[in-house]
Amino acid sequence: MAAAATIVVPMPTGKDAQHVMWHAGKGVDTHNRWAAAVLDMWVGPDGKVVSCGISRFLGSEGVADGMCAAMIGRKLGGPKDIDGNKSYALVRSSFAIFPDSQRHKLSEFNAKVVDLMAEGNRKAVSPGQHSPGPVYLRLMIGKDGKLAACQADKDVATDAAGDACAAISSIEFEPRVDEAGNPVSYVGSETVEFVTNADPAPAN
Repeated sequence: MAAAATIVVPMPTGKDAQHVMWHAGKGVDTHNRWAAAVLDMWVGPDGKVVSCGISRFLGSEGVADGMCAAMIGRKLGGPKDIDGNKSYALVRSSFAIFPDSQRHKLSEFNAKVVDLMAEGNRKAVSPGQHSPGPVYLRLMIGKDGKLAACQADKDVATDAAGDACAAISSIEFEPRVDEAGNPVSYVGSETVEFVTNADPAPAN
């Protein structure tokens, strides 16, 4: 039996961030507006962003909407499923735009983006001796919205990867369809953050 392939979830690059800044950042200096947003981008098997939604944002909603508009049609890398085949993907990534007049607050803005992205982490009490912290997972979601495959990076300990995948195994993900309305499987990602019993209770 052939070994499972690595699930590929494409992510925006620095060039994509520059593209968003150029197209969605117009007027931010004039109006002194800013935004930090986490975007959910639906990506086709050809790697192009088909649609985009705002998962959460801070600052100007208009600027955040412009970020999504700028990414639609943008080509990311090609998604691949657990068998190495082309796939749809739900790509979650953060972007930030702020006016030149606020560049002295760059570290503050960057911290806002990090915190905004971390709000989506799935928290789980570690059943083992794993150090508290995040584990990034690549997922394959079936047509029914159930988890079909889960992978962590190779540098993550095997038991920690297994426990992180187990922590999200019962989650019902959103079933998705293609342009014709047919149910499709897709790849995506989640971050599981191990906490100790002394930390706040895990989020659902």
